[in-house]
Amino acid sequence: MSSVGSADNVKFNLGLISRPKGRGFDRNHNKPNKMKNKKGIIIGIIVAVIVIITLIAVFWPKTTAGQTTVLYFSNACTHCQTVEKFIQDNNITSKVTFEQKEISQNSGNTQELIAKAVKCGINQANVGVPLLTTNGQCIVGEQDIINYFKTQAGIK
Repeated sequence: MSSVGSADNVKFNLGLISRPKGRGFDRNHNKPNKMKNKKGIIIGIIVAVIVIITLIAVFWPKTTAGQTTVLYFSNACTHCQTVEKFIQDNNITSKVTFEQKEISQNSGNTQELIAKAVKCGINQANVGVPLLTTNGQCIVGEQDIINYFKTQAGIK
């Protein structure tokens, strides 16, 4: 019986099935390659997540915790004195984090004030004090600044 379709021929051909070395017969002999692919995908996802987190940290707009609120004032300004009295009477410095920068005795503070005011859209010729900068915005005038501090300090 040497016909092509004989049972002996089929048995002979079954003996030619390749098997992975060092292991018994395993139907899923490609499994290690699938595991390598899964590991590669997992590592790729981890790298992508790290890159995304880094990009977010670098380019995401900073929160108010990273920004500085600055009150620009002059000792000779009566409107500034009104704001200062409010700050002292209401203990604002313990409730709201901000810097105070006097401009009449410090030309660096004056230049900084002008630059920030212009950035807020205030004409350089109209820049004055008191002026408060916070979150990229400018608040001008004693009552608006006092209202800002009231809101931040939780005063009604």
